[in-house]
Amino acid sequence: MSWPVREECDGQFFEDQMTLSLDPIRDDLIAWAESLYLDDAGAFRNGDAPAPSLSSSLFIAYILFSMDAVDEAACDRAKWIAWIQSQQNAQDGSFAFPPRTKPRRGIAFWNAVRVLNILGAQVARFPEEQRGAMTVGGLRQWFKTWKASGDTHHEVLAHVPMLVGHPDAAWAEAFYEELTAQQHLLLGTWPNEGPANISRTFAYSLIHMGMDRLPPQADRIVDAMLPLQGADGFWHGGPGFSTMDAVYLLSRLPKATGWREADANAALHRIADALVPHYSAHAERHKLDTHQFTAIVQTLALLSEALPDRFATSRPWRFGWDNKAFWHCRAIEEALAGGDGV
Repeated sequence: MSWPVREECDGQFFEDQMTLSLDPIRDDLIAWAESLYLDDAGAFRNGDAPAPSLSSSLFIAYILFSMDAVDEAACDRAKWIAWIQSQQNAQDGSFAFPPRTKPRRGIAFWNAVRVLNILGAQVARFPEEQRGAMTVGGLRQWFKTWKASGDTHHEVLAHVPMLVGHPDAAWAEAFYEELTAQQHLLLGTWPNEGPANISRTFAYSLIHMGMDRLPPQADRIVDAMLPLQGADGFWHGGPGFSTMDAVYLLSRLPKATGWREADANAALHRIADALVPHYSAHAERHKLDTHQFTAIVQTLALLSEALPDRFATSRPWRFGWDNKAFWHCRAIEEALAGGDGV
């Protein structure tokens, strides 16, 4: 096993040749987040852009949460919450990430729900786009329409808060069945045809794990992820979301199933060997895009959980994306409890 040596990096984060100190990284990231905060707006900009960014304002919350630092950043929590809530469309209750030509509403809504829960708040309005999917039949029709549209799995994620709060167990089972129908019968990955899409495999597996279920064919997912790791230690050539997604799968599924734990552990050490010097050398460049930088920070959090001997920290880091306590949406639960469309 090749451990990162001090000479490969600037050395500022290392306690010794094998252990990365997360405390100075934590201090640095808190200061970086504060530098992006726009007090007049109560939101965060992205990189050098002067205007507030919804994506940045959401994903900075994940970064701070992963380091147990949400309460430490010098920003007005109430204004931050209010600004995020103001980004919800007053007519249809949607949130949207760019591009404007085809806004990504599903993933934006689920991220807004999760972040507002982290901050101790809720979205203000029911997402009208989901009203027709509140029954089993409506959900089946929604998936049929979604498949025909060619939209990505990111739109499916909007329904996860309904999965948490739905009173009808049949609705939840229908949701899982729709996910399973998209799974490759031989590889265990998603989609059901062609090569593995690491992002979709991660998202659908995370939904199952967050709801205390193993994804179907969890062992085959592990088998599929291991050979996709590149010679450089990364997945898809860099420390982005594919790498974060694969690290999540290999840090959770082998432990939960007892399948190929040694192989997965070796793969996690290889990515730690690659990511630690990469972070020290390139973090400032990656900080220019909060969304992409989040994947790197979340990978560090996952690795610190899985490989505690590789990291020194006085404040444990954690990965909270599969914490279903953050998936609750009061507006959806109230609509379901009131029988709206059910």
